[in-house]
Amino acid sequence: LPSAADRLSPARQALGLPDLLHPQPVEHFVRSPNAPASAHVYVDVSGSMSAVLPYVVGLLAPYVATRRIRLFQFSTEVYPLELAKLRAGELKSTFGTEIDCVLEHALAVPRLRKALILTDGYVGEPKASLARGVAARGLQLHAVLPAEDPYRDDLVGLARSLTILPPLTGGGR
Repeated sequence: LPSAADRLSPARQALGLPDLLHPQPVEHFVRSPNAPASAHVYVDVSGSMSAVLPYVVGLLAPYVATRRIRLFQFSTEVYPLELAKLRAGELKSTFGTEIDCVLEHALAVPRLRKALILTDGYVGEPKASLARGVAARGLQLHAVLPAEDPYRDDLVGLARSLTILPPLTGGGR
């Protein structure tokens, strides 16, 4: 019997064409899990960021929970920052800030193409060899700075974009 979904069957019959096989086109919806993109986010945990870090926890926790970002903390070394430690405020600072550790870490990840750095900007000038490595690889670094004390000079030649967050209390610069 012709299928009700086969709208060509009456036309074939009217034209006298053979109607032996009735094609039954059916749309199939297949659920395939989308692997969410996982971005690398590096958070400056140095002392100069202490006023901003409590707010950062609230902003980043949902993305860490859904594995949309891989979160790392840095000062002079880079350490992973798991959700439980993030929520508990257990940050590991080595009391200083250097961008070189972030660049070394990012360059060591073969397929990493973009990374976000949340810092106040006081990260020091990068080693020329690391800056060249970032440029040669096409690694895109995006920096996010708090409005309270954004220092752009150390990142201006390195980051593809510099975004200033709105002030925490309305009194930022």
